[in-house]
Amino acid sequence: PFWLKGASARAALGPGRRNMTPAAGRPPAPGGHVAVLRVDGMTCGACSSTVERVLGGTSGVFAASVSCVTNQARVEFDPKVTSLDTLVQSVEDVGFDATPMDVRDNPNEGRDAAPAGTVSVELKVEGMTCSACSGTVERLLQKLAGVERATVSLILNRAFVVCHQDEMSPEDLQNEIEDIGFGAKVELVTTSETRSGRATLHAQVAPHLSSAKLSLADSCLRCQRLPGVLGCQVAPPEHLRLTYDPHVVGARKLLQRIGKEFEGEAEVEFSRITAENEQLAGHVCEMRHLRRDLTMAIPPAAAVFMLTIGLPSMGCDPDHMGFLSQPLHHGVDLFSMVILCLATPVQFLIGCRFHSAAYRALKRRSPNMDVLVSVATNTAYFYSTGLIFYCLVSPETPHSHDISMATGHFFTMGPILIAVVLLGKFLEARAKLSAIRAMTDLPSSMPSTAVLCGGDGESAVPMELVELGDILRIFAGAKVPVDGVMCSEAEAHMDESLLTGESTAVPKKQGDIIMGGTTCVSGGCLMRVTKVGCDTALGQMCQLVQEAQASKAGVQRTADRVARVFVPSVISLAMVTFSVWAFLVFAGYVRVPQGYHGGHSEDMPADAHMGSHGADV
Repeated sequence: PFWLKGASARAALGPGRRNMTPAAGRPPAPGGHVAVLRVDGMTCGACSSTVERVLGGTSGVFAASVSCVTNQARVEFDPKVTSLDTLVQSVEDVGFDATPMDVRDNPNEGRDAAPAGTVSVELKVEGMTCSACSGTVERLLQKLAGVERATVSLILNRAFVVCHQDEMSPEDLQNEIEDIGFGAKVELVTTSETRSGRATLHAQVAPHLSSAKLSLADSCLRCQRLPGVLGCQVAPPEHLRLTYDPHVVGARKLLQRIGKEFEGEAEVEFSRITAENEQLAGHVCEMRHLRRDLTMAIPPAAAVFMLTIGLPSMGCDPDHMGFLSQPLHHGVDLFSMVILCLATPVQFLIGCRFHSAAYRALKRRSPNMDVLVSVATNTAYFYSTGLIFYCLVSPETPHSHDISMATGHFFTMGPILIAVVLLGKFLEARAKLSAIRAMTDLPSSMPSTAVLCGGDGESAVPMELVELGDILRIFAGAKVPVDGVMCSEAEAHMDESLLTGESTAVPKKQGDIIMGGTTCVSGGCLMRVTKVGCDTALGQMCQLVQEAQASKAGVQRTADRVARVFVPSVISLAMVTFSVWAFLVFAGYVRVPQGYHGGHSEDMPADAHMGSHGADV
C-alpha cells in the first residue's frame, strides 16, 4: 500500500546501515541457525522480493529465500549477531505478518568442509609431464598418514590436500613430493575457521641499498606475523603474495602495516600481478621453451629423414649419393658421419629434457613416457655409435662398410622420435593453455579499478584494495568490481548475464544486492561493499571452476591406472623380445635373411646381429 512506501524505504535503508558492521557479509560460521518463518499478506512476486530484500539486508543474515507460493521464508543467520525476534520485526516493519515456524542448526554446515582439526593445503608441483606423473604424486599423498583426501591436477600443476596438521604438516607434504623427484612449493594453507573469509593481495618489497641483506624469504616471515594475514608466499617475479582475512583487516590497511613493518628498510608497493596471471605466465614460458626446442629439432630430424628414408624410397641408394658415399676410414663413409653429426646435438641438447625426466621417474620407481623416449633414443644412438667405433678400430674387411651403413637407419630413430614427441607436447601445452585461459576469463571480466567515495571526494583505487564497508560509485556502462548492497535512491539496471545467463537487464533499487562482474546498463548508483575476494559470487565461481579442473572423472582415473602399467609393460615386452631374438640368433636357430645388410650378413659378427635386432625392438 502507498502509505507503507515510506516505512518500507526506511526499513530497507535501516538494515543497510546496520550492515556496515564487520559482521556484514561474513560467511556462515560454525553454529549458524536456520529459521523458517510463515509470512502472511504476500500476494505477488513483488511482495516476496520485498521481504527477501529486507531479510537479506539484516545484519547477521547469511542468506534468505522467500516463496510466495508457500508463504514461507527460509533464513540462515548468525545467532550471535541477530535474533529470531529481530527477523520477525524486520518483516513486520514492511507491512507483513511473520510467525516463526522452525529454528534449527544449519544442516549445510560442514557438508563440504573438511573434518574438524584439518587444514587444506594447496601446493604447486613442478616437473609433472603426463598423467602418470600426476597419478604418482596423488597416490603418494593419499598413502601418507594424516591425509584425509588428495587431488592432483596436471593442468593446474597443483595438489590439493586435506590433512590433519598434527600428523602431517604442509612442510612434510612438500618434502614428501620432493623426495620422489618433483619440485613442490606450499601455495596456501587454510583452516576450517578461515577457509571462507579469504582474499589475496600482491605486494612488491624493494630493499634499500643499505638493507641489501633483506631477502624475500625474511620479508615473507615478517609479513606472516601481521594481524589478519593467513599466509604469505614468495611468488615470481620478486614479489609477495599475501592471503588475508578481509573481516579482520582491509587491503589498504594491510598494505600500510606492511609499509610500517619495513619502514627504513624497503619500499613497499602494490603489485597488480594475480595468481591467475602467475600460472598463465608460467605456462606461456613453458610453451616458449617447447617451441624453441621444437624449432631446433625439426631441421636435423627432417634432414635425417630425407637422407635415410626419403631419398632411398625414391631409388637413391646410400652407396650412390655422390660425395656422401666417399669412404673415410675402415668402411666408415661421409654419409654415416653426417648422420652422426645431425643426431648428436638432438640427442644430448634437445633431448636432455627427456633424459633428466626419465632419471627422476626411475628414481621414484614410477616410469612414464619420458622413460620410453629416453630408452629408445639412447639405445639407437649408442648402438649405432658403437658400430661406427667398431669399424674405426677394427681392421678393414669387405663387410665393415655394410656394418657402418646399417647405423644410418638406427640414428634416424633419435632425431625423428624426439621431434615428434616434442610436437605432441607442444600441442598438449596449447590445449592446456586454453583450459588455463578459461579459468582466467572470469577474473579478467572484473574491472581493474573502482571509484571510491570518501571524505576527500572520489578517487580511483585498484580493485584488489577495496575493503568491506567502502562506498563505491558505479557509473552507467561500468562493471561492478565486488559484491555489495545498493545504497542510492535512484534506480539502476544491471546486466547479470555473466553470472546468471539472463539477457534482460535486472532493475535494482535501494537495498538490493549487486554482484561483482555484472554491468550497470543504465542509471548509475552507489553501493556499499559487503564481500571481497573469494567471498564474492564471482570468486566462488572461480573456485568451482578450479575444483572442477582438479577433479577427475571415473574414466580419467581408469586411464591413470592403465598409464601406470603401460610403460613397465612396454619395457618388459621389449626386453623379452630382445632376449628371445638374441637366444635364437646365438643358438643358431634363426639366421638373418640374405641381403639384410647389403647381402653380407652371414659373416657379420654376432654382436652386430644381436644389436640390429635390439635396436629394432
